[in-house]
Amino acid sequence: MSPIRAAVPFGRLSDRVGRRPVYLFGAIGVVVWAVPFFLLMNTGTPAMIWIAIIVAVGLCHSAMIGTQPSFFSELFTGKVRYSGLSIGHEVAAIFAGGVAPLIATALLAWAGHFWPIAIYLAILGLISTIAVYCAPETASRFQTSTPSSGLDHNSANTGRIGESV
Repeated sequence: MSPIRAAVPFGRLSDRVGRRPVYLFGAIGVVVWAVPFFLLMNTGTPAMIWIAIIVAVGLCHSAMIGTQPSFFSELFTGKVRYSGLSIGHEVAAIFAGGVAPLIATALLAWAGHFWPIAIYLAILGLISTIAVYCAPETASRFQTSTPSSGLDHNSANTGRIGESV
């Protein structure tokens, strides 16, 4: 299952049930799947390795990446959306993505086993889970109104970042 094939249905699902539940499914999946992923990878059996990858990428990652563009952009008003989304995404990429291979390599060199890496991955998933749990649901804000309703999404009191109160 390619990530793009899985991400689109997860994005569509987030339109129906909300951004947070779908993203939480992926983030909690990372926490739960971290240890089984490495256990399956260490079997050396191609079928087990494929199962590990399909669940990790096809379900956990795709649930988050399919929801992320709309979820994150809806957290900001139109006035600050581009800056807020860009800064948030790039700073997170530096600290979570950019140094992750270095940290994983150091953990493997230190322990000689995958357990510290699995724990590190689970901690990152837990941080994502907590952040999404604390974030407001954004999908319903845009689905309950239509362009003909006269609701201005940039001035409505929605609790989004960059909004004047």
